[in-house]
Amino acid sequence: MKSVFVILKNALRQGKMFILLAAAGGILLCFLFQLFTGTITEEAGAIHVGLIDEDVSAVSSDLGLFLEEDLGMDVILSGDLDAMKTALIEKDISAIIIVPTGFEASLLTDSAVDLGKSVETIFADDYVNSAFTRGYLENYTVSLVGLAAAAAGDADKLKLLLKETRTGAFEVKTLAADQAYLDRMQTATIFRVTLGFYLIIVFLLAIGFTNMIFSDRADGRYQRIRGSHIPPVAYISGMCLFGFIGAALMIGVYMLYVRISGTQIGIPYGEMFILCFAFGLFVVAFSLVSGLYLPSRNSILACIIGVSTITSMLGGAYFNIDTAPIFMQQLARFTPQFWFMDAVDATVRGESDNWGTNALIIFLFALLCFILSGVKFASNKPARKIRSASVQYK
Repeated sequence: MKSVFVILKNALRQGKMFILLAAAGGILLCFLFQLFTGTITEEAGAIHVGLIDEDVSAVSSDLGLFLEEDLGMDVILSGDLDAMKTALIEKDISAIIIVPTGFEASLLTDSAVDLGKSVETIFADDYVNSAFTRGYLENYTVSLVGLAAAAAGDADKLKLLLKETRTGAFEVKTLAADQAYLDRMQTATIFRVTLGFYLIIVFLLAIGFTNMIFSDRADGRYQRIRGSHIPPVAYISGMCLFGFIGAALMIGVYMLYVRISGTQIGIPYGEMFILCFAFGLFVVAFSLVSGLYLPSRNSILACIIGVSTITSMLGGAYFNIDTAPIFMQQLARFTPQFWFMDAVDATVRGESDNWGTNALIIFLFALLCFILSGVKFASNKPARKIRSASVQYK
């Protein structure tokens, strides 16, 4: 234990700039949160949806009119699902609504059909509009089921009832009346966006930490420690504590700001802290692997930037991975970012409470990196010659 604190103390003495950059990263997240607050709030009222009508029936036509005329949504009719998914990813629309073939027939034979389950809906990470759209569909279902029961299985009678009801219009009790709910979903959306930036910034912060590991190798300190009485676990633990202090400081500054501002982020602060703790631990462990295995500073820089950018995009930091091709969705499960954002999204939407499982998976990613670091440190093979940063290349 004493050796761990010796390593930690030495790292704190050498890494003062790293700590300052960590605090600056937290302040940057606060700034981004404040910046996005105004932007997303201004755009939250405009809802654009894509409608794919595979049923081509009186009911599906009436659904389009309900969305467009009664709710004032901008409805884009299309038969191209791929094009609609592209528009969803690019934020041109907030949702895709797919009316399946045979929907009207199933409604006539089973008046208790659940529109929300029968009609497929695909959303991006726009929690505000997705929540309202789901609420509107549920509201529409109440009237539609009643009309189907009155039609008693007669398609022509159902068509007539829809026409008559259209002239009187549905009574729509929109969720917009619940201002508290609206505000909560808006801030949850903003917080989710800033978490995407966090996943990148914490990796950029790790570059400084990894350079410290590399400097220990280049200056010979790493070899002297390996030849001393200090066990591999002490060096690994000490440097990990230092790296985690920086990662915890950054997210701590941001979370403290959000907490003081009284913002409802849609997920309990305790759960959010554990998820960030797990991901920060992974970043530190990955930085150790990079610093111990890669042969130069340039390779470290390229590796961290490349891995962080690709895995963050693949893991759903910037768009909902559900809209991506199947092979990308399967590939995303091999990234810790996927499990991080999946836990956040599912908890905010109230779809799942398995965030603990996701956190455990992220811990396992970190554990794998720690094991690789320990194996490298404990290896008796001679270290590869490292060029100091002061060497001038011709």
